[in-house]
Amino acid sequence: MGILKMRKGKKKVSTFWLEISRGLSFILAALTTIYAVAPYFIESITYAIAPPLLLFSVLTIIAYIFLLIDYAAY
Repeated sequence: MGILKMRKGKKKVSTFWLEISRGLSFILAALTTIYAVAPYFIESITYAIAPPLLLFSVLTIIAYIFLLIDYAAY
C-alpha cells in the first residue's frame, strides 16, 4: 500500500483508496465476466455470483467516493 502516489500541486496525495478501488475493480470485472458467461452453462452459478457481484460493485463505488474525498482533502 502507498507505493503509487498522485501529485496535486506540490503535495503528494496518498493513494490508499486508489489501490483499494483498483483491486475491487479487478474483482468486479472478473465477477461480471463470469456472470455474463455463466447463464449459458450452469444456471446455479448465476444465483451464487449475483450477491457478491452486487457487494463488490457497491464497495467499488464507495472506494472511488473515498478516493475523491481523499484527493479533494489534500
